[in-house]
Amino acid sequence: MAAPNSIFPFDNDRADNRALAVVQEMVNDVLATVRVARSLAQTERAIDLAGLDRDVGLLCARALDLPEQLGRRIGPQLRTLHNEIEALSLLLAPVEGDRI
Repeated sequence: MAAPNSIFPFDNDRADNRALAVVQEMVNDVLATVRVARSLAQTERAIDLAGLDRDVGLLCARALDLPEQLGRRIGPQLRTLHNEIEALSLLLAPVEGDRI
């Protein structure tokens, strides 16, 4: 809540909720990218994951910046993202005995 008689009122709750919304949007964007990549990989089409590590790193940094109680609210979304990344990783992992 803004300090009384403040020249620059600042609403912490509103800022925190906006930060949470940004992180949720980032999760959804990365999740969409991973799901498209997974669909392409399942049909043995070429995929380009350049920049995905940067996006995930930024997402992690933003998530860590959230207040703890808000960070806990995105836990289920982050677990879903983790599971999708793991599934993609398994598709892309070379089968034992394969040589490139």
